[in-house]
Amino acid sequence: MEPPCTMMASIQPTIWKAIGVLQIAGGILIWLPKYRKYVAGFFVVFMLSFTMIHLVNNTYDVGGAVFMAVLLGLLLWNPGFLGSKKN
Repeated sequence: MEPPCTMMASIQPTIWKAIGVLQIAGGILIWLPKYRKYVAGFFVVFMLSFTMIHLVNNTYDVGGAVFMAVLLGLLLWNPGFLGSKKN
């Protein structure tokens, strides 16, 4: 199987670890209504930024990032998407 990201070899392992920590923290914080909009907004920008980095480097495995940006954008636009109260 191919690696999950075509840019895997060009990115330092420390950066991969930092991205993993951000994803875990975001996954926990997004369930707290107080932080939901901030986390979703951050990760929309994060996913779109990495989509642009891939496109600039002529790699096109961006489906997951675009999909997550759309879902998180939906959460920003309509907080009731998760069945929670609007804050």
